[in-house]
Amino acid sequence: MLDPGFGGLAFHEASAILRGVARKGVVVGYDIVEVVPARDPIGLTAACVARLTLLLMGEVWRARS
Repeated sequence: MLDPGFGGLAFHEASAILRGVARKGVVVGYDIVEVVPARDPIGLTAACVARLTLLLMGEVWRARS
């Protein structure tokens, strides 16, 4: 089994990208991949994904108003 690797986007980078996309265009889909609950026993990944999802939903709502 492969060990999880470090790197990728930090939360503030991912949230800035999602905000920009929601403000600039029409969001028609959103997908989070490579979440492995067995490797995240305290649920940090799920919490991060939930926060990013709610942030995106809020930005889409604001952009449509």
